[in-house]
Amino acid sequence: VSVINAEYGEAVGINAEYGEVQEYESAFSKYDVNKDGVISVDELADLLERVGLRPSEKEVVEMINSVDANNDGVLSFCEFVKLMSRQHNPFTTPKEQFESVFRVFDGNNTGKIK
Repeated sequence: VSVINAEYGEAVGINAEYGEVQEYESAFSKYDVNKDGVISVDELADLLERVGLRPSEKEVVEMINSVDANNDGVLSFCEFVKLMSRQHNPFTTPKEQFESVFRVFDGNNTGKIK
């Protein structure tokens, strides 16, 4: 399934069933609290806190920047899908998934999360 963002003409090829794309859409809609069509730093921080993570604002900004194709500082739906699919890639081992998440929060590459 490809997800298309008509606003920016970007396509995200993800290895997902239609139901998974619907789950992404549902999550995006839920966490786009002010319904402006993007997920802000504060909205992403809230999402992460709800799943038990407590990243700093800098770490949340770095997560957004890692997929922010148009450099507007927020997540469009396609950018959100890119971020989520990186965290849930079915072709990675649990260790690789953990290391990927760890690297997001270890922004200064010290091997430690503050």
